[in-house]
Amino acid sequence: MNTLLTASTDIHASATAVSFEKVTHVYSAKKRERVTALNSVSFHAEPGKLTALVGPNGSGKSTSFQLLTGQLAVQQGAVSVNGEAVGLQTEYRKELGVVFQQPSLDEELTALENMQHYAMLFGITSKEAVATHRVIDALGLRDVLGKKVKTLSGGYRRRVELAKTLIPEPKTLILDEPFSGLDIESRETFFSLLKELQRNNGITVILVTHLMSIAARCDRVVILESGTVVVQDDPKRLIETFGDTVIEVHAPVVDSILSALGGVLTEGAKKYSDSFAILTHVDARDVFQKLNGEAAEVDLIEARKPNLEDYFLTATGKMYKTRVAA
Repeated sequence: MNTLLTASTDIHASATAVSFEKVTHVYSAKKRERVTALNSVSFHAEPGKLTALVGPNGSGKSTSFQLLTGQLAVQQGAVSVNGEAVGLQTEYRKELGVVFQQPSLDEELTALENMQHYAMLFGITSKEAVATHRVIDALGLRDVLGKKVKTLSGGYRRRVELAKTLIPEPKTLILDEPFSGLDIESRETFFSLLKELQRNNGITVILVTHLMSIAARCDRVVILESGTVVVQDDPKRLIETFGDTVIEVHAPVVDSILSALGGVLTEGAKKYSDSFAILTHVDARDVFQKLNGEAAEVDLIEARKPNLEDYFLTATGKMYKTRVAA
């Protein structure tokens, strides 16, 4: 009987569920130009944890996803899933569930029929795949099983896609931009379902996403930029390095603002352009009081909670290009 989304302590024994070791991947473009998508990339995902592979467009996320799922051959380095090397052999795929960014559902079939057809590929009977699959209720699909996929909202389509993928009970689940096209409410619902799945069953979940706001709530984050790993760690630990508050400053001449603040900047300012800076480890009241008595021109000054985009900015010196409200 399938036990998905019920309490379980079956955490896999291997040290890593997903591993990249010094992986380099180069694309041959027109006119013999070569594009290095990944440059000696190493990272890992722990068993039973929710890991985000995050970065802006062109960071290497898609190439990493394609290598993990066997769509691209490994050129240099080693890639493994659940202890099995990714390559021409396909043994590792038996314990790997993949949710692609582009839906693989047949829109003319019902949600139930899509699940049944997928189950048949694994030799699972319709009765076993549906009647005993608690995932249907856990994902809130019971009321839409008889509806054609083309009539469902984007959020429900994602749920059907996920439910279908879970039928063979994979040890590791990899999702490519699963929040694409979803509104904020649907995004939150889908993320909560993934967290519940991971927490209650010990399934390893890998999220490939550009959403830093989602990555910040995962157990582990791997941040990519221009084909290299910026950092891999607990996102909460990364955010805590900024203290409780950061102050974002936009001004025609930011140097005049920093000069006016003087000794208030105990940790110093992190300046990123002539018109933009972030202040960390400062008392917001001291900053505002100091500037109230100065004539320096300010376009915007905002005190807020730090986030992963701040870490990306401080680590790379670049603004995160795909900033999306969360």
